[in-house]
Amino acid sequence: MRRATGSMWQVLGLIVLLAGQVPAADVSWPQWRGPRRDAVSPDKGLLQQWPENGPPLAYQVKGIGRGYASVVIEDGKLYTAGKLADGEYLQARRLDNGELIWKARISEAGGEGPSSTPTIDRDRVFAVGSQGDLICANAADGKVLWQKSYTKDFGGSVPTWQYCDSVLIDGDKVIATPGSADTTMVALNRNTGEVIWKTAIPNGAGSGFGYASPVVDRKSTRLNSSHTVISYAVFCLK
Repeated sequence: MRRATGSMWQVLGLIVLLAGQVPAADVSWPQWRGPRRDAVSPDKGLLQQWPENGPPLAYQVKGIGRGYASVVIEDGKLYTAGKLADGEYLQARRLDNGELIWKARISEAGGEGPSSTPTIDRDRVFAVGSQGDLICANAADGKVLWQKSYTKDFGGSVPTWQYCDSVLIDGDKVIATPGSADTTMVALNRNTGEVIWKTAIPNGAGSGFGYASPVVDRKSTRLNSSHTVISYAVFCLK
């Protein structure tokens, strides 16, 4: 699993390696596992072979906070999330030197910190905290534009390893997975946070959060004008 000793994650910060010659402004890694959520980078000019001692260290930043969130990159900015002393925060930093640009509060400090990787979509950044709090922030200044709670708004319950889904953007819809009996998955309006649709596993009971992030079924996209969004859930069927 993804658990590690707490002391390790308290002292680790952000380490950036110079692994190629791609200008910072041209780097785009806007969501969990990359542009298509398939862990494939479209960037050119990457190193074909690493030096014996690895790529040179560009910089190191401490104080990111505790958690398991990865990083996303767009427009010369790097975004991640971490648990600080007074809460869980979404953070924006300069990609070239790691300097903090802004931070936006997601929720109270809970558990071991956020495990969800933020998602960038045009002028907005979306992040989920460990207790299921979802925020939409302005990418320019970090102002929180709207927020939802998986537990309070959709009846979810915090699972054993806490919430860790990274929301999917599908057009103007934000796809999230509260994992409740009547809202396994929900689509929210990216601009307002209003519910567009929600769906549930038939005859499901209890929390169905399966520690998975939704993806688009690209085979269905090629075959039809519409497409399917897939996520994994865990339910006890009646």
